[in-house]
Amino acid sequence: MRLQKTTVTITHGDLCYAQYPVIVGHYAGDTIVSAEDRLDKALGGRLRAQHRLGLYPGRPGSCDVQLNQERNGTPAGAIVIGLGRVGELSPGSLQAAITQAVLQYAFHVADSPHEHSGTSSAKPRAIGVTSLLIGSGSGGMSLRDSIEAILRGVTAANQLLHRQKQKVRIGTVELLEVWQDLAIQAAQDLERTLLDGTLADSFLWKDRVVSDDGTGGLRRVQFAEAPNWWHRLEIVHDTKNDALRFIALTDRARAEESVVTGQLRLADDLIRQTIADTRRDSKVAHALFEMLIPNRLKELAPNQLDLVLIVDEESGSYPWELLEDRWSSGGRPPAVAAGLLRQFKTTVFRERPVTTQEDNVYVVGDPLISGATAELFPDLEGARQEAEAVAGLLEKNGFNVTRQIQTDARSILAELHDNGYRILHLAGHGVHELQLQAATSASDQSDEQRSEPQTGTVSGMVIGDRIFLTPGDVEQMRTVPELVFINCCHLARLSSDTAVDQTPAFHRLAANIAAQFIRMGVKAVVAAGWAVEDAAAETFATAFYTHLLAADKFGDAVRAAREETFERYSESNTWGAYHCYGDPDFRLRPRTTAKRSASVKKYVSPIQVVVDLENLAVSARLGSDCTNELKMIIQTLEKKHLAWFLRPEIEAALKLISTKMRKT
Repeated sequence: MRLQKTTVTITHGDLCYAQYPVIVGHYAGDTIVSAEDRLDKALGGRLRAQHRLGLYPGRPGSCDVQLNQERNGTPAGAIVIGLGRVGELSPGSLQAAITQAVLQYAFHVADSPHEHSGTSSAKPRAIGVTSLLIGSGSGGMSLRDSIEAILRGVTAANQLLHRQKQKVRIGTVELLEVWQDLAIQAAQDLERTLLDGTLADSFLWKDRVVSDDGTGGLRRVQFAEAPNWWHRLEIVHDTKNDALRFIALTDRARAEESVVTGQLRLADDLIRQTIADTRRDSKVAHALFEMLIPNRLKELAPNQLDLVLIVDEESGSYPWELLEDRWSSGGRPPAVAAGLLRQFKTTVFRERPVTTQEDNVYVVGDPLISGATAELFPDLEGARQEAEAVAGLLEKNGFNVTRQIQTDARSILAELHDNGYRILHLAGHGVHELQLQAATSASDQSDEQRSEPQTGTVSGMVIGDRIFLTPGDVEQMRTVPELVFINCCHLARLSSDTAVDQTPAFHRLAANIAAQFIRMGVKAVVAAGWAVEDAAAETFATAFYTHLLAADKFGDAVRAAREETFERYSESNTWGAYHCYGDPDFRLRPRTTAKRSASVKKYVSPIQVVVDLENLAVSARLGSDCTNELKMIIQTLEKKHLAWFLRPEIEAALKLISTKMRKT
């Protein structure tokens, strides 16, 4: 039975006027300041009284519920959660703390119902909570991480309450922020967060704007994005000792080193076993986690920290994204519960990579393969559908897409070098160190050579009869793409006379091709490490591009795509198949230009409209033609926020720009 959705809102206001009990965090050993201080005064000093007695929450897992004794008084109460020591808070620990606090509050209400906790008489009774954006700012987390942790904590609590057949549930979550700029940013992050699977299914944000029902909200001129630190972990293969060396590059200016000296050959055998098909094998994933991760790092896994792995070609061949921690409290793999990217460590690179400023995209899907090669590599309907879906999505967002779907090698190669592309998307068969007679690189193939027997191995994408698009061909591209997406895996239907292992090491193909693109200067590479399930692969690709086109950062887009794929296809291992290399902060489109082609802007607060109109007025005064921009704003208000036309600040801004445009 699907749980009823919880309503979520974002309010710009002061916590002293919150209609629900307010969740705040407290660090161990800290004093009562800021938000806690205001709550304490509003509740008659009860928080400080507990603090003096040593009963106040601070350690992880501790919490306390204090409701307002005055009928209809505001704030409705305080729910204080322990955050541990300063610097130790993580999205995972915040999520666990929220779950614990919400459960305690729910049991408190069930035992002694309180006027402030809700008015519904239905069973289970719907109650509400207000939460500050705990952990953001000086806490070291981004607003988005804070929001996700809070919502996931509430979701986990509601699921447990439902399983235990309790009489209450959390029906409303109000996210509260006193500063208007942060409330607006939080609303934008919530918009992106609710694109994802489980949270979109669990929460309903009705108006999708910042509520101005709150009292006491403040404004300020400056706006600074909250910090979003991705932790770095370097993994180096020690050839001499056949060991993996882990070096944690922390934000505390020191490097912490650990070494795994176990049987890496046995790990390789397990990897071959688990990537032999698309089914998820949690037992093998658990075993690989225990074998490959140092014990000191295993202890950090529950913290769900965003992580960048700095790898060489050998360590990059390991499927780190696929590992699962059997002791995880949430049951989700680390690569799904938090961001996980890679960066390739190399001293060989193109010194001055040339890129294009045009929004050109090159999509190759299921190339035509004939002759003897076709017996080994049948048509891939899934690759064709993925390529069509990606091409259509990018075209709708204003990109110029060159389709090479079910075309031959000559056409693919000619178009590849005919233009400069920002995005290169490849979906089809791939091989790694394949030894076949007359197997050649696309750039080396000639009509005469097609009839001459050749030997050796080849790695790359199959684009024709004994023709392969190899890293060497990639190196010949004069213009370097910004983003490359490679889904090149095959069904392992090899002929019996080949000298290739029946379970090829396709995870090494991903590392090999990705390394070549990175040496060229590509900013972001997504490469499938083995054969993937068709529907799950299309879900991953579509979700990934959808988030990038919404101006999400590369790291956030990858995380969202993995999460959506995992939630929809948890029995498949496709969610863990993609090796994603690049800067977490890379954006395909700047926030200011995202979705311009859609002709309708998104607003979550009237102040955004006022600012846009005032900026247009300045541009108009300087002689710019702002007709189209003004028309877009007005269309958005007419479609989404008609009532805002009556707001005096928007009326004044519209009159101002009209005056400026008449004078130009």
